[in-house]
Amino acid sequence: MRDGELLAFAEEERFVREKTAVNRYPAHAVKFCLEYGGIDITEVTSIAFGWNAQKYAFVSGGSQMEQFYDSLSKIYSKDVKTLASEKEILLRFQPERIESTLFQALSEVGIRVSKKSPTIQYFSHHHCHAASAFFCSGFASSSILTIDGSGEETCLALWEGRGSQIQITERVELPNSLGWLYSCFTEYLGFRPYRDEGKVMALAAYGRPDTNLERVFDKVTGLVESFPFYRVDPNYIFYGRHSYGRRFTDKLVTELGAPREPCFEVDQVSADIAYQLQKRLEDAVLSFLRHTLAKRPKNNLCLAGGVALNCKLNRVLATEQKEGLFEGFFIQPLSSDAGTALGAALLENYRIGLGRHVPLKHLYWGPNFSNDEISGVLRKSGVKYNRVSSVATEAAQLLSEGSVVAWFQGRAEAGPRALGNRSILANPTSSRHAEAVNLKLKRREPWRPFGSSMLLDAADDILIRSEAAPFMIQSFLVKDSFRKQIPAVVHIDGSTRPQTVTRENELLHEILEKFRDLTGMPLVLNTSFNGLNEPLVNTPDEAIETYLGSDLDALIIGEFVIKRNGTSPSDLDS
Repeated sequence: MRDGELLAFAEEERFVREKTAVNRYPAHAVKFCLEYGGIDITEVTSIAFGWNAQKYAFVSGGSQMEQFYDSLSKIYSKDVKTLASEKEILLRFQPERIESTLFQALSEVGIRVSKKSPTIQYFSHHHCHAASAFFCSGFASSSILTIDGSGEETCLALWEGRGSQIQITERVELPNSLGWLYSCFTEYLGFRPYRDEGKVMALAAYGRPDTNLERVFDKVTGLVESFPFYRVDPNYIFYGRHSYGRRFTDKLVTELGAPREPCFEVDQVSADIAYQLQKRLEDAVLSFLRHTLAKRPKNNLCLAGGVALNCKLNRVLATEQKEGLFEGFFIQPLSSDAGTALGAALLENYRIGLGRHVPLKHLYWGPNFSNDEISGVLRKSGVKYNRVSSVATEAAQLLSEGSVVAWFQGRAEAGPRALGNRSILANPTSSRHAEAVNLKLKRREPWRPFGSSMLLDAADDILIRSEAAPFMIQSFLVKDSFRKQIPAVVHIDGSTRPQTVTRENELLHEILEKFRDLTGMPLVLNTSFNGLNEPLVNTPDEAIETYLGSDLDALIIGEFVIKRNGTSPSDLDS
């Protein structure tokens, strides 16, 4: 950010080609942001960090977080793995280590920090989540719910935002963590914790109630009458012996049996466990909000933190909004920990007197490439390509004919969702098209649903209780009259995860209008343009490499078209 204005936002994973880039300092992302803004590192006055490392600083008698962990040791039994994990965390967040590691990472990408290096300002993790939501919501005042695995000692918090101020009003500390709970079962089901929770959410729709599982889950989690109005028993998660996994204990295995293998086809036992987990999450969040919001004047609600990426939970909360629990509802689409970078920057701007609200209208803050740059890459690659007068017309025609199209345009979108600039597009009117996307590129579990991009002015015709949803962060039920018409984007529970599109994305809007003219359907299947276990493509080279390594029918990149069958019908030049 410069002078309170958001210029660029990018995640390290896109540059190092490692999904989520766990525990890597964002040196390449910083380099891009500085270059895009025309800013030299010597002009940077401060670096905002979305974790309060001061709580980890070694002092006589132990750091605040060391004392916190010790207090939990007096209550719970911790095995060697848990103690080692706590020690590693205490070391990782030492302020001196953060500074030296960050500046070393920057130097490795050519950013030399002088002795007069920028000051690092540390902010609490949940405060950053809260700031990223409220200051980007467009609300003058709002309640703010932040919920994730943990940030320092906090795992859930309720805040009040008004103007430039954000104040915490309720705090839930470890180990009563719903994020921990979800990651525990993600690993138990054979998936990767803190990465595959979306798979578990999708699998839950195939589940069904089971009285035996209900009795087990009653031991692990449930609702209570006192604050925080839900409970999580950590003896099934982090506290106890871990013979089978890092995030669930042997006690859980005693109750449920051996850990599950990740299922490519729907496994009913795994689906039933996922169903229980999802329901318990929704019940816990609703219980907390109903009790806490009832004590204050009705206001808007903002939501952030990793758990806010659960689009089924967000649909449940949106229903509560319609029924009057709160007024406006804003979900920060950058709800993962990557979004705390934005929240920390916004808080730092307020600290130095440059603060402002930055309502999010789009997420196109990443790298972009000119047609000259793209054509140079195309020539170097040796692929046959055509330049066309209207890429939107070309795309709509191909989609109407059943082709699966890779689409690379403009600035890359931030966050985990493809929003029409680094996307795979397909015709939504047949489930065969969803199968084709999987076969041609994604190679993921067939029970996972695909998102949709639809014209905002058509959303009322398609969705129950529709509203503007530009960030693909909430699911909606599809009207019965449309479910059979668009099976490629309707999940087993009758829902879709849409991106409602306006002229904010002019090219995507044009595709949808032209596709409607050709087919009568104002929406397309939209999923991320990436290979298996990779982040979104970031550059023309990556787009071409991913396309050539797939069986996709076409790649439209800038003004250029590559097709499997050679030339384009609207060829201008080659």
